[in-house]
Amino acid sequence: MAVRTLQSAATRSATSDCAGYASQETATATPDLTVITPVFDKVRTIAPVLQSVLAPPFHKLRQSSIRRSIRPHTVETLHGTDSAEIVCCCRPRRRGFTVLELLVLIAIIGILIGLLLPAVQMAREAAARLQCVNHLHQIGLALQQHHDSFGAFPGNGGWDPGQQIEDVHGDATYISSTDEMNEAGPTQYFWGVGDPRQLGAEQPGSWAFSILPRIEQVNVFEQRDWKVPVELYACPSRRSAVAMMAPLIDEYGSYVTGGWPWCKTDYAANALVVPNRPEVVRLAQIVDGTSLTLLVGEKSVDPKNYYSGTWYFDEPFFSGGSAGTARSGDRILQDAPQVNFQNHWGSAHPGVCNFLFADGHVTGVSFAIDSTVVRGLLTPRGKELLPDLE
Repeated sequence: MAVRTLQSAATRSATSDCAGYASQETATATPDLTVITPVFDKVRTIAPVLQSVLAPPFHKLRQSSIRRSIRPHTVETLHGTDSAEIVCCCRPRRRGFTVLELLVLIAIIGILIGLLLPAVQMAREAAARLQCVNHLHQIGLALQQHHDSFGAFPGNGGWDPGQQIEDVHGDATYISSTDEMNEAGPTQYFWGVGDPRQLGAEQPGSWAFSILPRIEQVNVFEQRDWKVPVELYACPSRRSAVAMMAPLIDEYGSYVTGGWPWCKTDYAANALVVPNRPEVVRLAQIVDGTSLTLLVGEKSVDPKNYYSGTWYFDEPFFSGGSAGTARSGDRILQDAPQVNFQNHWGSAHPGVCNFLFADGHVTGVSFAIDSTVVRGLLTPRGKELLPDLE
């Protein structure tokens, strides 16, 4: 009887202690360790059997200062023994991030992103420039194949008075541009249109139309479909290959386009080696050396005109005789707002503009190059002394 009384008293004592701690836990979400310690001491005194189970987590709690809550679930007397056992469930409470820790984490992530983004952009630009160089290599191979077939490089085409195209309404029309920026006053220029039936020096379309069969665009060439974009003619750092509708009139002038969308090229030929119709140039005429004579390069474009559709010094590659496909300027410029792009060279790449030389090699030429050197690279028979560009 005395044993049962002792067990009952011990049970009530432990229960009241656990209940008291539970009520204290309800009052505050983060109990102090000085309050938890006596409870654990009393539990270990009453139930020494659980000491080996409770001591390690309690010691770890003390060492790491991690708050835990202890919720007693049941108090039971084990039959067949002389002592009462208290079964408690110690449920660890996970500690979340504080506001300060979150702010520090966000700051660290922001710094890492700030360091990573420029590297990603540089990698993307390097890949785009490499692709641009590859485009020029393929254009160079096509031009050499054309030379092998016809004995000369293709010309830049030009207007044929007897040639017209059908507009979107089925009526015959020429294509033309009226230059309102000309110092002599508004001037209208008529352009040729690529025609698969006319070859060599008689081709009214530009050099970019003439080499279509040699860059796996036979269908575009034979069907005379100027609405189909050619990926090879677009620099990935500047714009994608898409057909664009030209405005009837803009700040530079007005355009007669037949109402069709047309595709552009980001590359222009050297007008001294790829002249307008009916002239053509043979390799033997490049006496300065093919490795020192520019053949095709990236042309200067104002970024606002990337997708504006204007034909001002950016005529479609199907057209012939324009400065949209052949240039002779002596400046190499970075694409930028209000850049003096008319008849000059330039690119969207940082630091350099890519050029294809008459011998087939491609190299990047710095924007800082002297205009005199550029003029020497353009002339096929100037006999200038030029510095090494590599």
